[in-house]
Amino acid sequence: MSSWLGRKTGECRAAEGWIQNLLNSCTASTAEECFSAGNPGLRAHLANCRECRVELEESLAVRQLLRRHVAPAEDPGAFFAARVMRAIAQQEATSRANSANPWSAVLALAERVALVSALVLVLATTWLYETRTAEVERHRAVESIGASLDPAPPAANDEEVLTSLAGREP
Repeated sequence: MSSWLGRKTGECRAAEGWIQNLLNSCTASTAEECFSAGNPGLRAHLANCRECRVELEESLAVRQLLRRHVAPAEDPGAFFAARVMRAIAQQEATSRANSANPWSAVLALAERVALVSALVLVLATTWLYETRTAEVERHRAVESIGASLDPAPPAANDEEVLTSLAGREP
């Protein structure tokens, strides 16, 4: 039975293992026949725990549906294991031959270099575009203001300040 938080109790977890063992070993098609074949601890638990009993009944129903609607697998033949092992050996030999080929390392390196180059190209293009856009905006701002945005050099003394102001007309 579950606790109020929806967790299974220790008895239910133990019964879950017993139910799996029972389903694996029982060839009966009804729940009652499987109950009688189960161990006494499981029978006692199923008598008291509705959730575990429902779980067993649902598992049996699924098992019956599978038996009725799914055809058993065909016998793969006497040489199935030999064919599988031979195919695995061929794949391993092919992979060893490819790894022994000196060009396989070059191809792997070329692939990585191409990916890194593409990434660098995208980053450089983005940086260049952003830099160029900022420079164009700065030139437009200077043209619209009509003056340079660069600060004027500081005056060395008072006479230079007065001379620069005298040159301007009011």
